[in-house]
Amino acid sequence: MIRRHWPDEKTKVIHLVTSGAIESRKHLGIDDIYDFHNNYASFMALLERFPDANILLQYAGRGYHKYGCPYWLPLALKQWRKKHPSQSLLVMFHELWASLPIWKKHFLTETLNSKITKELISLADAVGCLTLHQAERLRALVPSAKISWIPVGTNIIPTEFVDASFTQRSPKEFLIFGLQYTRLLTLQELSDSLKKLYSRGLLEQLHLIGPLETRWDSEEKQLLAEILPTHAVKFHGVIPPEKVSQFLHRVGFSIIGQPPENLTKSSTFMAFASHACNVISPYAATTAVEPVCYLTHPQELLQNKFSDVENDLAARGHNLWNWYKINADWQTNTNKIAKMLHNEDFLAIAS
Repeated sequence: MIRRHWPDEKTKVIHLVTSGAIESRKHLGIDDIYDFHNNYASFMALLERFPDANILLQYAGRGYHKYGCPYWLPLALKQWRKKHPSQSLLVMFHELWASLPIWKKHFLTETLNSKITKELISLADAVGCLTLHQAERLRALVPSAKISWIPVGTNIIPTEFVDASFTQRSPKEFLIFGLQYTRLLTLQELSDSLKKLYSRGLLEQLHLIGPLETRWDSEEKQLLAEILPTHAVKFHGVIPPEKVSQFLHRVGFSIIGQPPENLTKSSTFMAFASHACNVISPYAATTAVEPVCYLTHPQELLQNKFSDVENDLAARGHNLWNWYKINADWQTNTNKIAKMLHNEDFLAIAS
């Protein structure tokens, strides 16, 4: 997505990935993808192969090391920095270390992860993260650091004109989208509300989109059987992004169970927001900060006639879409990142 929306078409963009470069080249039709196998020597060889590249490091510790401690990564970047001081290093933190008491099993590895995080910040020209909560933690770790908040964008691009009104939507159709474990947690969080919405005729069809995984399949289906009758549930499995977009343009409500501090790192939530699709959440509160104030609590539907709140819901959907365009749209995000570079001639995205 960054490559597609990069503001300067003349910029050369390459991708450095931990594995699967050959498969990715075939699937995406992009030649400039190279893997380094989470290895210091391989990573350094690629950096030397492209000495003019600025680096955007997409960082999640476990993406580069089994226990989230890629000790070799800051060593490699320190060496690269010495050889190429004029090039830019941007570090985008997707996940942070866990703060654990000393008696916990992973205390040492998480402590090392925080040390690596601190080293990466000291090497970087610019630092970004996905949530405001992450930004607070990074500032506490390195008080002198300037941390930019850059929410994740959507992985489902709207295929039609975005309309928040219910003239083209089916207000009694609801949708849950994502990995099966995430869907299961959402159903557990909102099971009572979904039962009540159905019993009062406010929910007629629940669509579930995403992969079916053997580990969680029986538990998800058993819980759904306790909540809704079979005819009210439709599994779609994995479908093309364009089809997902069509659902998001059509259904009345999407459903999410994630806590507010995680929303801006959720591409699923951003898919809902980018389509101006009203979001049902147990954490919704009109007095909360953006974007939580644009979510809808199930009690609001249960306590009011739909006709009485329809205009408010449409306005809320539009406000959610507008918040997304200002804060998390891919063009907005890439423009922010581009401004952090010393120059825009050559970008290597490491992930």
